[in-house]
Amino acid sequence: MFSNMKLTTFCRSTEFQTVGVSRMTNLKRKLRLWALAAIGFLSLATLFLYPVWTSWYWQHRLGGLIKIEIQYPNCHDESNCLCIIVFDGAGRFSDLRIEGAQLRTKFEPDNRVLRAYGTGYVSYKRNRVELTADGVSVNGLKLPLSRPSSLRVFVRSDGTLASLGLL
Repeated sequence: MFSNMKLTTFCRSTEFQTVGVSRMTNLKRKLRLWALAAIGFLSLATLFLYPVWTSWYWQHRLGGLIKIEIQYPNCHDESNCLCIIVFDGAGRFSDLRIEGAQLRTKFEPDNRVLRAYGTGYVSYKRNRVELTADGVSVNGLKLPLSRPSSLRVFVRSDGTLASLGLL
């Protein structure tokens, strides 16, 4: 009978150890599930918030810069005749150089917009926009005339161009 009692105690202790291991395994599973759910949530939040953040960033960055609005010469379709060019770092109207006897400009300080018509040059540091009867070119690169909507170009300080999409 005494030996039977030891066997029962031994079985109970192994049951307890088995239940303890089972509880630890369930806890690890729950932690993994929560970690995967958190990673999934952060991934989805990043996926949906990234466009909002980049839009806010560009609006903030461009808010203090002067936008040059150019009407394409000899353009008959009003929906795609506008070209908006922004120079990186051009925060004051006095920073821009405007050249050309045929170039007509009008600056609106409230909107920070320079409207340009005719033929001539608008320059900022080493970057140059040329308006001709054939079209518009930036640093010697001719911008396309045919497109579905207005063209928006950001000219970086090193002279490279970036499309801004919708402003």
